Amino acid sequence: MLKLTGLIPMLMLFIGINTVSGKTDSIPGLPQYANASLDPQLQQAFTALNARYLTRTERDIIHVLNLMRLDPPGFAEKVVKSYPDQTGDPDIRKSSYYKSLLRDLAAASPLPPLKPDEALFNYARCHATRSGLTGYVGHKRSKPCEETPIYGGECCQYGMEDALGVVMELLIDQNIPDLGHRKILMTGFTHIGVAMRPHKTYRVNTVLDLGILPRP
Repeated sequence: MLKLTGLIPMLMLFIGINTVSGKTDSIPGLPQYANASLDPQLQQAFTALNARYLTRTERDIIHVLNLMRLDPPGFAEKVVKSYPDQTGDPDIRKSSYYKSLLRDLAAASPLPPLKPDEALFNYARCHATRSGLTGYVGHKRSKPCEETPIYGGECCQYGMEDALGVVMELLIDQNIPDLGHRKILMTGFTHIGVAMRPHKTYRVNTVLDLGILPRP
């Protein structure tokens, strides 16, 4: 079972959207990507712009994941190396999990960006909602969320309220020996559903369900 319990104070992340053109103009929370809309490669990251069934933060989670997938070594240099200072916790650099993330990203090949899928979102939303109401932590689903799984990989994160914090907690995977979250997010899934909902114990919980489409 995969779960994260570490809570790290984070700066808020917002993806800036041009309301006229619909294009991404900047990422204020990630100044390293301020010119993302001018880079043809990075433009591919913003697959969830028109997924209006998602909240702003849920869309941002997909966008940040895609920035990592499109250019893992660049993400390590531009984001991961500055992350400890952003959190105000430079001791993160001493973590063997953090160091291994830098190595894995430096050696990783680019992956296609994840596209949002409403069926995966609905599946993730059911689990996030039920977990939040009961204070549950984990992947075992209760009614009415126990239908046949439609996802190939699932990550659950607890306590982080901003997109960058959710993604970084899952990628660092502190105290998860098999690095299950990191492996899921850095493999060849094609689509994703993301749902962040209130949680009785941890304030919020976020469920990410990833799959390969078309489904059989």
